[in-house]
Amino acid sequence: MPSSAVIRRQKAAQVLRSAIQTHQEVAADSLTEVLTPFLEEGETLTDLETFQTLLLRLVTRHEEEMVNADEAYDTEVKEDREPRRRRDRLARDLGQQLRQCRQDALGAFGTNAATDFLKLDGRIFDRDAESLLRQVRQVVSNLRNTALASPAGVMGSSSFDREG
Repeated sequence: MPSSAVIRRQKAAQVLRSAIQTHQEVAADSLTEVLTPFLEEGETLTDLETFQTLLLRLVTRHEEEMVNADEAYDTEVKEDREPRRRRDRLARDLGQQLRQCRQDALGAFGTNAATDFLKLDGRIFDRDAESLLRQVRQVVSNLRNTALASPAGVMGSSSFDREG
């Protein structure tokens, strides 16, 4: 089923097609009357009825292409539904782990460790998988690139795959 935006555009295209089909001859005569005074010597006015017929075909083709593209997108989204759900579920889980990591860093090392060292200021972007992934990569990079002395077990229940 076409999206609401496509339906609105289809309605607009239908109005335009109906207007052209209904008023083609009258419009061609009126345009001829208006444009003829602007012709320069040696110029001839295009057959405006044929021009409108071509415009009608153009609008129809663009409408068909738009509907086909919308249907293809709809099909792609339907086929992609389960992988998206899985991605979103994993993002929520990873966001929870990141929150736990922040809590552990706050408890073990204080606010500066969580905000300055890990760059976890409290905003965890688990509603957007791409933003969350960038955030996790930044935290992992900070953990890899800085020598932070930590007694064994101080990070509590948080765990990270340092390679991934």
